[in-house]
Amino acid sequence: MISLSLFFLFLQFSDTFGSGTLQWKGFWCGMKKLYWRILILFTVVTACLLGVSITGVIHIQWAQDRGYLEEILTDTQKLLGAGEECYGSSRESTSQDEEGTQEDSRSFIGQMIRNIPTNQTTILVGVDAKTHEIIGITENNMSAQELMDKKGWGRILEKLQKLEEGEMAAIHLSNYFATAAMVRYSPDIFLVGIDTGADSSVGVGTNIFRLSASILISYVVIAVFIRLSMKKLFLTDIDKIQNQVLRLLEGNYDTEFEACQSEEIELMVSAIRDLKNGYVHKTERMNKIFNSIGPNIGSFELLDSLQANFFSDNFAKVMGWKQEEVEYYKEHIEKFKGLINELEKKCDKGNIAAFNGKYLEVHMFEIQNELVGVLIDRTEEETEKRRLACNVRDERKKNITDGLTGIMNRKGFQQEVEKILAENHAGGGVLLMCDLDNFKRINDSMGHPEGDRLLKLFSEILKQEFRKSDVVGRIGGDEFMVYLPSDVEDSVLRKKLDHVMDSIRVKLNGYRTYGVSVSIGAAKLDAEMGVVDFESLYESADTALYISKGLGKNRYYINEKGIRCMKSTCEACRINCPRREILALNEGQSNGTVTDRDGNPLHLLPEV
Repeated sequence: MISLSLFFLFLQFSDTFGSGTLQWKGFWCGMKKLYWRILILFTVVTACLLGVSITGVIHIQWAQDRGYLEEILTDTQKLLGAGEECYGSSRESTSQDEEGTQEDSRSFIGQMIRNIPTNQTTILVGVDAKTHEIIGITENNMSAQELMDKKGWGRILEKLQKLEEGEMAAIHLSNYFATAAMVRYSPDIFLVGIDTGADSSVGVGTNIFRLSASILISYVVIAVFIRLSMKKLFLTDIDKIQNQVLRLLEGNYDTEFEACQSEEIELMVSAIRDLKNGYVHKTERMNKIFNSIGPNIGSFELLDSLQANFFSDNFAKVMGWKQEEVEYYKEHIEKFKGLINELEKKCDKGNIAAFNGKYLEVHMFEIQNELVGVLIDRTEEETEKRRLACNVRDERKKNITDGLTGIMNRKGFQQEVEKILAENHAGGGVLLMCDLDNFKRINDSMGHPEGDRLLKLFSEILKQEFRKSDVVGRIGGDEFMVYLPSDVEDSVLRKKLDHVMDSIRVKLNGYRTYGVSVSIGAAKLDAEMGVVDFESLYESADTALYISKGLGKNRYYINEKGIRCMKSTCEACRINCPRREILALNEGQSNGTVTDRDGNPLHLLPEV
């Protein structure tokens, strides 16, 4: 059986070692498990044998007690019968009634039972069949009154009456058990024999103790013999091989497998040596392949069944680990598994993940209970790629950003507004065109640096006055634009522009000496007026700005009618148009309010 077990263990070893999923601990514990299985089996057999033996001893003792009680009751019947014959002959000359005769007979039987000699553990009892009254009881035992006082005496007699001839039953008297049998001596009298079992119990206990001791001693001797034999023939060699294989798996490829005492195990060790050489050569080949491809490639193999990790020579360099970290993750398998899974979750679409100050390309494959992976250090490539991407973003930002103020330039502003218009299906939006009045005076009087400071200040004012969702840009010179990407009611827009104009006047108060102010033209998207895209919106806002300046500057004008004609068009036009009507200030101006030909207010602010 041991040889067969070794054969199967060897087959398991050979198969799993070649596939990389060898369950080393299970293999090396195989023989020890075999020993314990044999020991357990032997223990079960011993326990069964002990149980059968004890049962047999008890059965034999029970049969002996039954035979003894039957013999006592039979002899008592004969003795009582003979005694009654003699007693009847002596009483024939005496004239008594029938009732007196029966009473004398019962007394005689009781007297004879009391005089029958028995040992201390045997009780003979004469019992009235009707009243269950004790007629007589052997004197060397308990008295009749004591027996009658025993709990359940009536139930005991009922139980004995149900027995067949020659049967025996176990009964309970106070604090001990006994065996009892009953025979009918006459129609009115039962004879009960009780064996309290003191002697038989001692005998049974002694026999059971001797038997158990013999079996247990034999069990210990055989178990020790099996243990020593297996240790000498197998276990010592297996422990030695186990340590050698574990050293091999830890990377000590110089481990040598020594000769074994058992021929069967020596055959297996010989096969292990061949497998070890193939395993070591395989590892060396894999390291050479990865090293020849490049120093930035490392591999690992995680074996759940073996609870071990294997790293290629340059794996630590790829991961940026010190030798202490390598040893730590070799010992803590679950920690390494969690690290690798977390690394895989961080990967982008190109399987690149940031780790330990590096960029690693991660490739993992799960095969049965093995986790195999290749990691490539892409730090140089990814760093350069990110640097180029950052440069592209910077150049793109410069391309759409005004270099002086930091807000969007004309190109960036137009692109952003067109993007919003393409995404905005609701159709609402307001464009504001702002121009610094008399800005040239600052450049001429205070110099261009001061003009630059004024432009920066005005861009900051616009960013403060409008929301982050609004688009602010400088389209050139002293002209700025603001786009509000939502539909705004006219009353709300006027309040907003009133507030903006007041804020601008306060913050530009230092330049008031030079007549610096702001004119604003506002235009709204309006499909009915044909203002539906950036170009038409820009033309409408530019016209509104021209009207605002034409009305005296330092004010705003909302182009509610969607006027988009330029100055050159108006000069060549011979027909009255809304633009001409607005600029015809002499036709209706009162308290700073300008009206058109029909007398409608034009929502202007008086010049300050």
